[in-house]
Amino acid sequence: MAKYYVESGQVRVVFDAEDATAAAVRAFQWSCDKQAGVEAESPLDDFFDAEQLGWQLDAEIRVSEQGFGRADAQVLDTLDVVAIWQGGLFPWVG
Repeated sequence: MAKYYVESGQVRVVFDAEDATAAAVRAFQWSCDKQAGVEAESPLDDFFDAEQLGWQLDAEIRVSEQGFGRADAQVLDTLDVVAIWQGGLFPWVG
């Protein structure tokens, strides 16, 4: 796995991931975990709590293997990342 630098809004995190998309999904999950309570009654409670509190991420998520603030970072639409997260396409999500 490669190391990815993920940034969006005030969020700046580093994850080991299979690819840039997986790193972006992990960043979204991380932001939900930071906002939502630990004792959720269903898997979607974290998501709904995060929506009510307001998103920490901007409309785009930038991912790079080189570092933060890179002009050559891959840019993903945050709503696309949320759709991937909701779809459960990654075994460690949900």
